[in-house]
Amino acid sequence: MLTPAQEVADGLDEIREELGVSGTYTRVSDGSTVSVTQAVPAKTRNSEGGDWSFLDSTHQDFLIGANELVAGDPATQFEPTAGDTFACTLGGEALVFGVLPTNPDSAPWDWSDQSGHTQRRIHMKRQS
Repeated sequence: MLTPAQEVADGLDEIREELGVSGTYTRVSDGSTVSVTQAVPAKTRNSEGGDWSFLDSTHQDFLIGANELVAGDPATQFEPTAGDTFACTLGGEALVFGVLPTNPDSAPWDWSDQSGHTQRRIHMKRQS
């Protein structure tokens, strides 16, 4: 029998396989790049609690597996930092998003799965 955390992780794996996009994540700290294979454009609910939808055309959250954000020797997971970028193709258009907190007093990411800590929801703003 699966634990609730395992059930969430399995569900996220299925979503990544179905909706994920590939791209290049670039760290502002040292310019190193990481190939991301299954970033999922996240949806959000409007302030009135209506239907789930993608954010506006300039702001976009992405769900990226924590195991995809690894760098260094030995390879270790890193936290997204304001100023990092993610380049990908959405809807046939090549785009670059910059990692940016939703407000000055918060981190630019949070855990999408609070119990398993396998999936980061990274807040980004379109740069090009």
